[in-house]
Amino acid sequence: MTSIGKPVPELPVADVERAQQHYRDALGFEIGWLEPDKGIGAVSRGDMGPIFFGRGRRRSKRPFTGCLLKISMRRMRN
Repeated sequence: MTSIGKPVPELPVADVERAQQHYRDALGFEIGWLEPDKGIGAVSRGDMGPIFFGRGRRRSKRPFTGCLLKISMRRMRN
């Protein structure tokens, strides 16, 4: 059997730290974590929240046209 986690949006932003501050100040999210190079970080509200990644952290060379939605799956042991 497989366990499916909650969807996590991954959003590209020009400035990860500024995006986190906006989500905190305007939308009531909490800053979860920020990598030392400030290229990727997350916010949360309750048990959900997006991950922000800076333009230099793009995972693909293709032009960006929207956000990614990450869904974690874990095999459950009997």
